[in-house]
Amino acid sequence: MKRIFSILPALVATLLLSFMATGCDSSEDPTDLSQFIGSWRLVSASDDTGDKTAVFAALGSLTLDLNEDGTHVLAVDLTDPEADDVNLAGTYTVNDIAQQLLLAITFSGVPFNLTFDYVIQDADTVVLTANSTVIAALLGAEAGALLEGDVTLTIERTS
Repeated sequence: MKRIFSILPALVATLLLSFMATGCDSSEDPTDLSQFIGSWRLVSASDDTGDKTAVFAALGSLTLDLNEDGTHVLAVDLTDPEADDVNLAGTYTVNDIAQQLLLAITFSGVPFNLTFDYVIQDADTVVLTANSTVIAALLGAEAGALLEGDVTLTIERTS
């Protein structure tokens, strides 16, 4: 009986290790990067003072295309028919550890980085958060002045 008790801890440890090795196949879990690839549209926005979806809707519809090759196009189809739509192309990176999406763009001839913290809600919904000063630089002074603190953008996959 003593012999069984002396082998029992080793047997339990071996079984636990084998379950952990077979049950945790990381190749089955998609990376955050792979979950971002596709086309997205803005569905809601808020800041520290509340809902700001109307601020963005007044400007137009915002879409973001993230390609497998690390390039992106951030597009704003402006509601003003006399204004030129905005298409900002560049590259992007996803930092799984920090949970940040970085969009590198050139805006009015100046290289610019937009850094968003992100939370993946599900396969088709991501919540992005950035400081209002970052968002205001894109929206312009008039619309940017309507934002305070952290801005949260909810985007949904369109394809």
